[in-house]
Amino acid sequence: MTLAASGLTERQVEHYRRRLERLVARLRPEVRHLEAEAWRGSEQPVAGVELPGIDTDPPSQEEEEYLARVLWQNEREILAQAQDALTRIAAGTYGLCVHCGAPIGKERLDLLPHTPYCIDCARKAEAGELD
Repeated sequence: MTLAASGLTERQVEHYRRRLERLVARLRPEVRHLEAEAWRGSEQPVAGVELPGIDTDPPSQEEEEYLARVLWQNEREILAQAQDALTRIAAGTYGLCVHCGAPIGKERLDLLPHTPYCIDCARKAEAGELD
């Protein structure tokens, strides 16, 4: 599978490569920070925000750690996907679904340049139906 199979031009792939590199550079320190918050606890509680009808008490230590763990897991997954996408660029397979090999589609890559799946396989993965 090659660049031609993905339907992307070299210029487009270069554009996505730069976006992915910026994403990785932003996420690496963020993931480290969230990991520290998630597993060691936060020293300063987050102040409540005044919103009508919503509990505005500052979150407990446990709530803060749980939220940090959820954010850490999400950001860590996106970081790994971005790094994998850069590897696919280097291999010449970027823009192709890692499951079925179909082109992912420029519109999808514009929104999620790190995505490993075409829309059909992404739906199957979300539903737990991918082999």
